[in-house]
Amino acid sequence: KHGRASLRCTVTRIGGRGVAPRPGARIRVAANISEAPGDDGAAVTLAHSRRVRASSSSTTTFKCIGAYAENILARMDAHSAGADEALMRNERGLAVCASAANIYCVVDGAVLTPPVDEGAMPGCARMEVARTCARQGIPFIEASFGDAELAAPMFLSNSLLGVRRCAFGERPQPCAVFDAIKAGYDAEVARQGSIRP
Repeated sequence: KHGRASLRCTVTRIGGRGVAPRPGARIRVAANISEAPGDDGAAVTLAHSRRVRASSSSTTTFKCIGAYAENILARMDAHSAGADEALMRNERGLAVCASAANIYCVVDGAVLTPPVDEGAMPGCARMEVARTCARQGIPFIEASFGDAELAAPMFLSNSLLGVRRCAFGERPQPCAVFDAIKAGYDAEVARQGSIRP
């Protein structure tokens, strides 16, 4: 319909039992391509999740099947609650991400996002949001998310959604800073043809 597709590539090791690598084990690569979601301008609805994003885990900075299980369960819980996405917290109770997206809020004209060392994923779309802010002179700040930040205008990013407003079951607040970031982000993705690290 809109000419966009999503390609997921999964790399696994097969051969032998157990979790340790075995001599002669082979690598299997599976690719799945499907239509990517379009951007209809609708806000993403959020639900709070009880699933924990462990900030101290060595696997929080990349996607692997076992470590991503909590995120998958969080998304399932959100859907059961009638929401699109789940807001996840780390072991200290700080909000760090959605189940499959980075989170941001706008406070006093600046964009705040949780730090990677608190459990946020250092995603490609997050890097592009930071670059978009730099191009437009908007401060981009890594900061812990408490209740005050969750009451501010919020948005999400990932490589499929792009940047999208989000809210907890209510209409999102108008935000000129978000509008500027979305326009700049979308223009740069159109220029490059994709999101790049």
